[in-house]
Amino acid sequence: MRIAVDCRALQEPKPSGVGWYTFFQLKHLIESAPQHQFELCILSHYPDGALLARAQKEFVGSNIHWRLTRAPKRFVTFSIAVGMWRSWTWLFGECDVLWMPNLHFVPRTQPPFPVVLTVHDLSFERYPAYLPLKGRFWHRMLRTMLTRATRLVCVSKSTAREVSAVYGVPERRCVVVYPGIEQLNGGGHTFPVQPRIISVSTIEPRKNIDALIDAYVEVKKELPSIECVVIGKAGYHAQATVDRMRVAGVEYRGYATEDEKERLYSSASVMVYPSVYEGFGLPPLEAQLHGIPVIATTTTSLPEVLGDSAVLCDPNDARSIACAILTVVHSPSYASVLQERGYANVRRFEWSRAAHELLAVFKSTYGQ
Repeated sequence: MRIAVDCRALQEPKPSGVGWYTFFQLKHLIESAPQHQFELCILSHYPDGALLARAQKEFVGSNIHWRLTRAPKRFVTFSIAVGMWRSWTWLFGECDVLWMPNLHFVPRTQPPFPVVLTVHDLSFERYPAYLPLKGRFWHRMLRTMLTRATRLVCVSKSTAREVSAVYGVPERRCVVVYPGIEQLNGGGHTFPVQPRIISVSTIEPRKNIDALIDAYVEVKKELPSIECVVIGKAGYHAQATVDRMRVAGVEYRGYATEDEKERLYSSASVMVYPSVYEGFGLPPLEAQLHGIPVIATTTTSLPEVLGDSAVLCDPNDARSIACAILTVVHSPSYASVLQERGYANVRRFEWSRAAHELLAVFKSTYGQ
């Protein structure tokens, strides 16, 4: 097969979860399928992120072809939005199947080849008020792709159920392929003497950082010396939450590189992820990979992804989150139990397995 891949997510100046998903899934696809040809498609006049440079260095071989469309991103987006750009092959070449790791602007015409689209979540449908006006318009334009794609790959059963409920997509067009996580050797994390709460999240309403702030205020009444550090880029409607963090004594560090995240994980006692809506939920798994006990919520995909390996709380009950934090910090034996459960849980999510499952989707789609 000749598999085209929309690699625009690799060109982000600051890699997001989707960018890392694209990189690692593509890496393991290439390793798993040397017999297939890969057409890796990017745009010129686009920020060249660190992930793209790394990918161009690592993804080489006689079956790897980088395809550069010489057109600025804004021109492509505008041309597609107004219906001027109608050629799929100019963007993606002649291929047997196109994989889109995320929603992006594509021609509004019917694609001349099968398209497999990965759906991470439907937050733009569930929480449109959390998006800026530009974001609402952008996602409205992209909705048609969800109904036009040949197959939809959902990152969780929770997302698959939503796609079916919202768009009426038949079950045969939807398949769940869990993302992987880069495995490390477990057992290396030592809990710090100085207790520290961490949270890794974009600062936006659905991530519910305000509940963490409220819980932290409660915890400090019993443990005045406990620290709380939050990292993640500031999203829409972030300023009020950032101001509340400062008043409550939460240290907000903004966007963090992978090295900065590693250093933060090494100093953590517990990770709190109070999100009210997730399509998958990678940060809690990253914390478990590093041996950190996780407190998350009972909503959407998180019970599916974490199961009994984490403490799951009502996202609207800051007091229950505070109680969970105190229990973990005060009980080293319980923290160790959660640590071991976390190590076992992350082993369920392997990129090589995800690559084989995704490749099977490509083959079945091409054979339709």
